Amino acid sequence: TLYNVSGNVISSESVKLADVAANTLTNALTLDLTGMDSDLVFAKLELYDRRGKRADENTYWLTGDGRDLTAFNDMPAAVLKASVSADRRAGSELTGTVTLHNPSKYIAAACVLDLVSTETDSVIRPVYFSDGYFFLMPGERKEISFRLESGSAAGDSRLRFSAYNSPEQIIDAR
Repeated sequence: TLYNVSGNVISSESVKLADVAANTLTNALTLDLTGMDSDLVFAKLELYDRRGKRADENTYWLTGDGRDLTAFNDMPAAVLKASVSADRRAGSELTGTVTLHNPSKYIAAACVLDLVSTETDSVIRPVYFSDGYFFLMPGERKEISFRLESGSAAGDSRLRFSAYNSPEQIIDAR
């Protein structure tokens, strides 16, 4: 699906492929960007398995000349909402799921998540998130799992989240 900077769908296309060998390049379609009225477009590609379950997704940004990305600076502000469900496991390991939602009508670009200490407000390392710097299209919701190893400040943490065009927010991660 192609989106313009304002989050509007420009075009959408689905392609069914026969058997595709692992670790190979298979041309599925060619994007025609001629005549687009936007300097910057976003292509969200989703791959589904034979059962219809989404196996992977990626969002790419494309420009007419391939170099000028200044349109990012003019993106409308997106709104992000988040919730966290966290579990403690053996040895004080903390695992959980973040649900990030973009209820706005604009794309949230390069969404990033961090766990921060409630005491020092510093980023806790290492934390392993299942995804990062991803895009959320208008109305889209995404679940991201995380794991914080024992020995870190797992008990006293908050979730900090933002996007390139959405201000930083912090919520409890307990």
